[in-house]
Amino acid sequence: MKTNPQSKSFRLANSPAVVKLALMELIQTDQEIDDDVRASIKHALTSDPSGRTLSRVKVFVDLTEFQHIQRNAGEQKWDYAALQYCIARQAHFPMLQALFKTVTRRHVQVIRNELKAPLPATNITVIPSTELIQIFDAWKHIQASYQHETERWVALGEEFPQWPLSSLYTAIVVEGAQSFGNQNNGGCDGNI
Repeated sequence: MKTNPQSKSFRLANSPAVVKLALMELIQTDQEIDDDVRASIKHALTSDPSGRTLSRVKVFVDLTEFQHIQRNAGEQKWDYAALQYCIARQAHFPMLQALFKTVTRRHVQVIRNELKAPLPATNITVIPSTELIQIFDAWKHIQASYQHETERWVALGEEFPQWPLSSLYTAIVVEGAQSFGNQNNGGCDGNI
């Protein structure tokens, strides 16, 4: 298949069978085709045994939708892996629900069971103030480096593997807002 120089998403289909099918579809369904053009297509389909006329017809296939589907599949895989990571790292349900809008408690429980991941602690582990400064500095850097909130929390969890995500969340959103005000807690708005 050759590409159309006008667009990388279009590919030329060279098969005579594809050309015939495309032309039959056009004369049956496209009401905007001029009657003379329609008659020429019908003639080429029925009266040109050599296929010379059809060999000059080009059929391009638009692959844009397939590229879009592939891109979405990759994003869905990443989102699912991020959800698994957050569950394994003991993110609490309100945080999971904020990051993954359609997640349900049942879905989280199924994944938690598959991963054999522990439940998040009911009492959040308090991070010592000496480490909070490092966490806040890292959060500011992470927010500048990552566009999406989910990516930010995964990055913070990876940078501080010794703390469950529920504790990191509390440190950034709750303690950060109380200690430094919303402007100085790395930009986290407390909605997670």
